[in-house]
Amino acid sequence: MRIDPKHRDAIYAASNEVVYRPALNRERTVIVACDIEEDSKALVTLFRLEGFNVIPVRDPSSALSVLESGPVSALIVSLDAQNASALLEIARSQYLGIGVFLIAKDYTTDETVAAMRAGAYDVLQAPINPERLIKSVGELMRANTYVMPPVNGHREVIVRGFPQLTPREREVVQLIINGFSNKEAGIRLKISPRTVEVHRARIMEKIGARNTADLIRIALTS
Repeated sequence: MRIDPKHRDAIYAASNEVVYRPALNRERTVIVACDIEEDSKALVTLFRLEGFNVIPVRDPSSALSVLESGPVSALIVSLDAQNASALLEIARSQYLGIGVFLIAKDYTTDETVAAMRAGAYDVLQAPINPERLIKSVGELMRANTYVMPPVNGHREVIVRGFPQLTPREREVVQLIINGFSNKEAGIRLKISPRTVEVHRARIMEKIGARNTADLIRIALTS
């Protein structure tokens, strides 16, 4: 059993008490790839209590099908070592911006280090602590931007997160944050200023920004 039954029972009990759902999480999808039914139900409940859209799957091929269908914020993997490694490799090579969390059973130190080097955001030894898993996923969600060291007095902001955005929207928001106008961004991306405006409106809707200043504030405090 990968999840301590004590923690699993606590999750189920909390489902009758928790009514608040974080607003931002409702636009974020989490895949739970778990081959043990009871553990899968507990993980699904845990993330739904945090307001996430959760899609449970039982094997790597099903997880990849979901990844192909739209943006995914995090992939929780509780499978046997071989399937977990295969899914991690494909997810990290083909789906940039997604965080992969492995729930490992009897992993050695070397196997844990290898998983981290392969791109796992975190590796949790079973039985897991649900609070630690949620905290770790929350840390991923906050790691949306990175401010580069200053060069000639200018600091470039790199947008590397916001998995709810499309690749083009991520390019647009990076240019906006770095001070480019719609016209300048359009020239850089070889699209019209009007198209940049459309992307900007969609970006603000997706991340809950009221205006451009709010968009920049959210990005820089992420």
